[in-house]
Amino acid sequence: MASDRHNPCLFLLPKSATPSNAHGGELGLECTQIDLITHTKTQITFFLNPSRGVNELFVDGHACVSHGALVLIVGGYSASGSGGIHILNTATRQWTAGPKMLFPRGSFAWGVIGNRLYMAGGIGPSGNIQETEAYDFETGELWAVAALPVSMAVDVFFVFSNKLCVRGWVRERGGRSAESKSRCLRYCPDRNAWHNDPWMQKVVKRVPRMTRFKFAVTSDEELYRAELKTDNLSWKKPWTVFVHKLDRENFEWKQFFNIIDSEVPNHCECPAAEREVRFFACRDKLVALMHHDDPDEGEVTPLIDKITEVSFLCPFKWASAAILYA
Repeated sequence: MASDRHNPCLFLLPKSATPSNAHGGELGLECTQIDLITHTKTQITFFLNPSRGVNELFVDGHACVSHGALVLIVGGYSASGSGGIHILNTATRQWTAGPKMLFPRGSFAWGVIGNRLYMAGGIGPSGNIQETEAYDFETGELWAVAALPVSMAVDVFFVFSNKLCVRGWVRERGGRSAESKSRCLRYCPDRNAWHNDPWMQKVVKRVPRMTRFKFAVTSDEELYRAELKTDNLSWKKPWTVFVHKLDRENFEWKQFFNIIDSEVPNHCECPAAEREVRFFACRDKLVALMHHDDPDEGEVTPLIDKITEVSFLCPFKWASAAILYA
């Protein structure tokens, strides 16, 4: 039974394509879609488009972007190659090769505003990238928009009030050594311009540099961050997702809820170094992807009115994840 197309779904993409016996050994991505309302799990296989190589998928620093029924695997850059734009239509189960990136990049800021995806900064062949580009979901066009004022390494970004908010680090030379200083910027699509963002500077004032925190903005414009931590040295011990909510009046992060993960089961091989919180906004709620003890089962559990836990295999088994119909 397929998920109701109007229900929000968690969509999980595996790290590699596998041969399909039903299609003569043709390589396919065996993805999993979990309806967050009915809790129905659906397997969807996308057969790889021959015009693009498998090595273009899930390049280091890629982004996984959703828009309605579409999931886009975007960009990524490493010494061995760079990624383009790959479009997976979960309604038609077709994979379409999108345009090549104008500026190859990985670890970049991105955000969906209206019917467009904006991509800014990141790391490319010549180091930090200054250029910004936009992709239109309806026309499939990709074009350059206003560039960042400076090249910088991005570590925090999210869309708030229809603006792309970004914190990056700029290398400034002075005296005997080079220092990196933070800079917060906001892209305004209606003006096609970047501006300094004092509000963002206050929001991330106590957020560590190159943080692994994940940020999420819900449809009621509340801002949350999540962090995965443990007090145990063994990666097999339970980890906890600490969720904080921004007090916008005082610019303070207040603890909102803690989600305790199960002990990492024996069938799971995820190393501690790769344990990174999978945390998403879903309309006016939040979703966290956690471990499940049984490799053949999984469950969707509302923890409180605002947060839903999805426990399914190992969160690090998946190359990427996204929320459909968010």
